Amino acid sequence: WQLEQMRSAMAALWSWASVDLAKPLKVFVVKDEQAMRMMAPQYWEQKGEMRPATVWVSGRDEHYMVLRADVRNDDTATLNPYASSYFAYANLVIVSSFDRDLPPWFSRGLAGVLSNTIVRNDEIRLGPPIPWHLETLRDGLHIPLQQLLTMPRSAPDFRDDVGLRRHHPHHATR
Repeated sequence: WQLEQMRSAMAALWSWASVDLAKPLKVFVVKDEQAMRMMAPQYWEQKGEMRPATVWVSGRDEHYMVLRADVRNDDTATLNPYASSYFAYANLVIVSSFDRDLPPWFSRGLAGVLSNTIVRNDEIRLGPPIPWHLETLRDGLHIPLQQLLTMPRSAPDFRDDVGLRRHHPHHATR
């Protein structure tokens, strides 16, 4: 339901957004961490690795998203416990909305803002500031602009968990 609300909000805000994906998105909700581990064991194989609340992949004919039903936050007014699910969905819409590849800093950045969208019965708060992003900015843990603008899509900062955590240390589910 919340992904549908987010879909409607993106369509209303951006006429360019292709919210009707070329391939269907199948969402699977699993009970807890143990069930997620069965679906994506690679995240539990190495000690200290990220334990995801959401895993998503694109197949030849469909997109797949698996998310845990037991994820909670203490602060539900300004933090979305399913930020990783929203990030995945927003990224699919953004990437699907253009005929060419976007710079990864743009598509990931916009999806990151949308990832903290708060959906309620009577309102949608689109992208309230994420505290750990503000901490990263405050602490100066950022990629220099020139490096960001010229970084290839294959750079570790855009494609692997270690690179992403270096710049977003609290993004992983604990």
